[in-house]
Amino acid sequence: MRPLYVVFLLLVSSFGMIISTSMLEQRMQPTIEFEGRKIAVGFIYGSICLSGMFAAFFPGPCSRLVGVRRSGEQNMRGLDARATRIFGILLLHGHHPLGDESSTTHELRFREKSYCASCFGLLAGAIISLMAIAVFLFSDWADGYLAHLLYFSGLGGVVLGLVPAFLGVGARTRFVLGMTFAAGTCVMLIAMDVATANLTADLLVVLLALFWLISRISLSHRN
Repeated sequence: MRPLYVVFLLLVSSFGMIISTSMLEQRMQPTIEFEGRKIAVGFIYGSICLSGMFAAFFPGPCSRLVGVRRSGEQNMRGLDARATRIFGILLLHGHHPLGDESSTTHELRFREKSYCASCFGLLAGAIISLMAIAVFLFSDWADGYLAHLLYFSGLGGVVLGLVPAFLGVGARTRFVLGMTFAAGTCVMLIAMDVATANLTADLLVVLLALFWLISRISLSHRN
């Protein structure tokens, strides 16, 4: 991967973290606000989670989105081990192609099947996030102090989730960090909404979550 591209992703990510944290520190006057703020933001964030879940089983469109091309031979190699057919629909087990050299760091094995550890970690995190955001939409939680603590916990999860792109961690660790990464963005969003009650601040976290997700997938592809 080109070093400048990595630097760009890290700089934008760091800048976004700083800006969102600064917005957390004060309860701003809403610039654009309406009663259905939580529902609208939850719907947008939930759509991103569902898109990520779709990408875990249909990695072709996602790979093209982040600019990764694989040959037909790569796509078909080991298909029996890394794909499952349900009702005639072929579901791939993530983005990472099956290969001996990466089996201990990228693949989770279960019986005869191989699963991309990072993709299925993100999938598990997306499912947890969907359930959490659904519960939050119908809650009346308004503890701003606890929200600050949760926000930084979520931010820590996002930072840890970027580790597999730079360090040679094992498949199980990749799975856990992928799940932590996705769940961390949900915790940040919920905490930001409680602390600021501001649509602009919420949407910033949603956009950052999308950018971090694309960045993580892109970095993982090129690792």
